[in-house]
Amino acid sequence: YGTDLNTTASESRRILAAFPCSQLVPPELTRARDEVILLLRYQSQVAGWLLIAVVVITVFLSCCLASCFSPLSFLHFRYWSNYVHNEQELFDEATDQHSRLYAMQHVRKFFGFVPGSENVKEIRIPSLKEWQAISGLAFLKRVDKEHYDYSLLHDWA
Repeated sequence: YGTDLNTTASESRRILAAFPCSQLVPPELTRARDEVILLLRYQSQVAGWLLIAVVVITVFLSCCLASCFSPLSFLHFRYWSNYVHNEQELFDEATDQHSRLYAMQHVRKFFGFVPGSENVKEIRIPSLKEWQAISGLAFLKRVDKEHYDYSLLHDWA
């Protein structure tokens, strides 16, 4: 960079290591420091864009190759995709309905009726101890090897 420094290799390494900190660089090397930092910025930009390009190309090729080597035809794949989508929707509906019915059992046991009941003949007044039993923080509590209590009301019931 136009400067003739009679420095040893170890001293040159020390000067280069000080380049990120402008106060430690000798004044005659400030222009060289700026150029080196600019060069490093350019190189890091190129490396970043290359990494992004490699990831995008890898994802694109894996998607293309997956469909090329799939044993399913296009129409069969569409059918399978629809089936999986419908299965997930039905599963969601079933879990919603099942959990609602299961919760209704516990609410009925606690209050003596469930909301929406047409013929409520009697209601149950929970005691203070029962209210305290279902109040607080609830975590999944293991009842046995295969079952959990989902809430404090579930635990109480």
